[in-house]
Amino acid sequence: MTDHYAITPPLRDDILKHAREEAALSPPREAVGIIKNGQYIRLINRAENPTSHFTISAKDMAVYSPVDAIVHSHPGGPAWPSFDDMRHQIDSGVPWIIAVISTAAIRLPRDDVFSFGGVPSLDLNAGYRHGVDDCYSLIRGFYESRFSIRLPEFPRDWEWWRQGADLYTEGLGPAGFDRRGDNEPMHIGDVFLARVRSDVINHAGVWIGNGLILHHLGGAEGAQIERLPRKEPLERWVKFIDAWVRHK
Repeated sequence: MTDHYAITPPLRDDILKHAREEAALSPPREAVGIIKNGQYIRLINRAENPTSHFTISAKDMAVYSPVDAIVHSHPGGPAWPSFDDMRHQIDSGVPWIIAVISTAAIRLPRDDVFSFGGVPSLDLNAGYRHGVDDCYSLIRGFYESRFSIRLPEFPRDWEWWRQGADLYTEGLGPAGFDRRGDNEPMHIGDVFLARVRSDVINHAGVWIGNGLILHHLGGAEGAQIERLPRKEPLERWVKFIDAWVRHK
């Protein structure tokens, strides 16, 4: 539930036009640009392999700095940020925008533009997109809006739980959480840790009182915008929950 950069219709059109032109090349290239004073500015992708990476030259950044946002495209997908996208967005300190574009070889259901990065906020109408609007994003948004607590962001790849990672367990301490005692009463904001078809904890949500939890469950794909956050009875999830944690 990130406070995304506001992509206006004209801005979206400009980004998509550039991304489609680069995707139509053989081989397709990643488009790159920046947003400055609300306007999209095309830049040249300086990466050694612009078909799968992008680089903005130091000269371009010096000319346009400070920028409102950094833009690049994913020809043929995926429709969510990669680990490196998330890591470099955090390092940049500004929101990022990604255009997801069909290519001649890979036809997508639709071309898309989304943004991520910025101050977390809680949006219960945001569809699931891994690394942008997922179960941990919801927890960050809840803590920001309810308690004014800024939880750290953790770069992550789609299906990290199938790749030998255990991000929730490893991130509990850095995010400021401790295990809650089994006999302690529930507090609003307590976080459950669950395993959903996984050997490691790969899902989480928050207790909101009155027997309810709030969480954002994904599915088989990293972007399923029809999947919205849910308020559900805790009893439906007890069999999946490994532990509860509480912010210090």
